[in-house]
Amino acid sequence: MKKGGINGEKSIPNTSEVAGVTPEMFNWWMTIGIAPHYRLWWPEMHFSVEMVMPSGGGNPLVIITPTASPKGMKLRSVFTFPATMPKSFLDAMYTHCKGEMQDLPRFLPELHKEKTVK
Repeated sequence: MKKGGINGEKSIPNTSEVAGVTPEMFNWWMTIGIAPHYRLWWPEMHFSVEMVMPSGGGNPLVIITPTASPKGMKLRSVFTFPATMPKSFLDAMYTHCKGEMQDLPRFLPELHKEKTVK
């Protein structure tokens, strides 16, 4: 976790190697409107499309950058939260981010193929 920004925001940087998923697939996934397929992505943890924030949590800033790698893609994400966000929540978000990115190979290549190949 890093502190920074004008108001002391807290950022959670995360880099994950995601085998079998390309940046093209991921970018498609992010632009199709995730909501209809959101429950496919780590269903044990994604109960709702809405992020439930602790009281006073505000809205996080999320930046996700996929780049090609020999096995698929490297995914760099940074979640930035207000300085008042509890450390326990930030730790849980870090763990959650690591897990959800590793679930993408389970369904995204097949879904991408099904929806984009004619």
